[in-house]
Amino acid sequence: MGYLDGKWAPLIMITVINTINGMVNALIKKVLDGGINHMVIATYRLGISTLFLLPIAYFWERKTRPKLTTSISCQHFFSALFGYTSATLATAFWGTLPALTFIMALIFGSWMLIQAKINVSYPCPYSSTVILSVFGTLQCAILSFIKTRHVEDWILGDKLTIFTVIIAGVIGQGMCTVGISWCIKQRGPVFTAAFSPVTLMSATVFDFVILHRMIYVGR
Repeated sequence: MGYLDGKWAPLIMITVINTINGMVNALIKKVLDGGINHMVIATYRLGISTLFLLPIAYFWERKTRPKLTTSISCQHFFSALFGYTSATLATAFWGTLPALTFIMALIFGSWMLIQAKINVSYPCPYSSTVILSVFGTLQCAILSFIKTRHVEDWILGDKLTIFTVIIAGVIGQGMCTVGISWCIKQRGPVFTAAFSPVTLMSATVFDFVILHRMIYVGR
């Protein structure tokens, strides 16, 4: 990767990724405030990520992709469960449980550790992200149908919602997950997780400056 192979590359990469994730999260929060079901948004987001990365993974890694064994599939399943589905469920109760921040940290930390193991057994970031997105899509879709069976909940009515879902799927879910996997491979899960506060700062600034929402500290 040329210059990006240097020691500063993971730092720059993870900072940019978390900044982007913060902005995407702020957009998603605005859409959710409009009444869209959070599980529906998650399902669309993961589905779009799958469709976007599938051709890239197929052609880019077809000569280097190892065999997908049962063990590797299980790792991807639990990685999707901890990294995508559980986090999506937790956000539904954001602000209602005092210990939720700690729970989210445990979920994110577990995902980092599983992802570090996947990087060793299945060192193909694009294909790995596609598999994660497929499992995440199925998990979120099943939970969505259990929670709500109204067809209108799956209809994205306004342009902002459609734009947000596409951006969240292609960039926030697809490319950022590939980048995070690369950072974990280069510097490990502890280094990668240490930059998580950048996401919060980015979301706060974007929320206030671009979306013109008020910032509240405490009660």
